[in-house]
Amino acid sequence: MSADTPNPSPVAARQAVSGLEYFRMMAEGLVDPPAMISLLGLRIVEVEKGRVVFVGTATEQLGSRGIAAEIYVFNEKVRAYHNVITGQ
Repeated sequence: MSADTPNPSPVAARQAVSGLEYFRMMAEGLVDPPAMISLLGLRIVEVEKGRVVFVGTATEQLGSRGIAAEIYVFNEKVRAYHNVITGQ
């Protein structure tokens, strides 16, 4: 995957590199993160083997269920996304 190709499709980008490299590409803005990350106002600040760190600010716009419920839903979606990109 070349840095000359801005924001390739997530499927094409994921198939071309390892999962670690794909998350690094998201952190560098070379591929778009999943919509849920943007929706929750998160950004990737650290990527290393076995670890990805997201940061964000809690806001009222996350809904009436509260931030803990939204984070739970987000974690489930990240797990599902991880399973899709790793083929698990």
